[in-house]
Amino acid sequence: MKSRKLVAPSKKTRSSKRTTKVDQRRKAVWVKVLAPLGGFVFLAAVIWGALQLDVLGRTRLGLDKGVIWFGSRLGLCLTKVEIEPMEYTSADEILKASGVYRGQLMLRIDPEDVRLAIEKLPWVWSAIVRRRYPDTLYVRCIERQPIAIWNNGKKMLLVDKVGDVLSDHIPDVFSSLPAIAGEGAPERAPKLFNLLSKFPDIQAQVKAAFLIGKRRWDLLFSHGTKVMLPEEDVEEALQRLSELEDKNLLETYVIKKIDLRFKGKTIFKVAPEATVKLQTRGTTKET
Repeated sequence: MKSRKLVAPSKKTRSSKRTTKVDQRRKAVWVKVLAPLGGFVFLAAVIWGALQLDVLGRTRLGLDKGVIWFGSRLGLCLTKVEIEPMEYTSADEILKASGVYRGQLMLRIDPEDVRLAIEKLPWVWSAIVRRRYPDTLYVRCIERQPIAIWNNGKKMLLVDKVGDVLSDHIPDVFSSLPAIAGEGAPERAPKLFNLLSKFPDIQAQVKAAFLIGKRRWDLLFSHGTKVMLPEEDVEEALQRLSELEDKNLLETYVIKKIDLRFKGKTIFKVAPEATVKLQTRGTTKET
């Protein structure tokens, strides 16, 4: 009977088997790590492809239900719109103007398009629109600031600080704003009121402003005095008027008109009973 010769495995063979097992374990780990990522990439690719191809010929905003479902799984669908509160525009008006809707894919929402749509609302001066992933749209608006009420001969209209006409609906809070009248008055009013803001004591007394011949303004004070401003150097004329205010001349109700159209010269039109009073002050009067 022949004897068998047993040969022990070499160190090289044992080392090779251990290496193979280690490699297999490493491969399994990487598979576990990369598999979910691969799925995510696949889903993202599906959504991107659907966006580019407009699935099943739907409109640009209409997406295949499957894609929307994938998007919702990934947290990419709109579920809420955060709107900073405004005084004269409701959240419903802003939401309607924005054109967005619940369930809309976030990637489909263009903040710039939404901003432009919201800024068409009459009381909105500017808007900020941001996507806040995964599911929120944020909107903040800056409202227009009315400075006067324009009488165009047919109706009363609010005018804002850049000369835009807003609305014929005048909230009570703006009912005491000064009136303006005359062709082209809304466009010219911002410059006038910017100058008046440098003289708050005078501005507080202005009840109305009338644009004369599209060139210059007449002011009507709350106590009835009419002030004729020049076509140019309006600020210098207002400075002269402010000096009269400092002398308390404007507090009297007997001054009918103050003509500031001529540089360096102030002409008064007064009631007869005020003539003596004004002469003692060394001013030029017109009766």
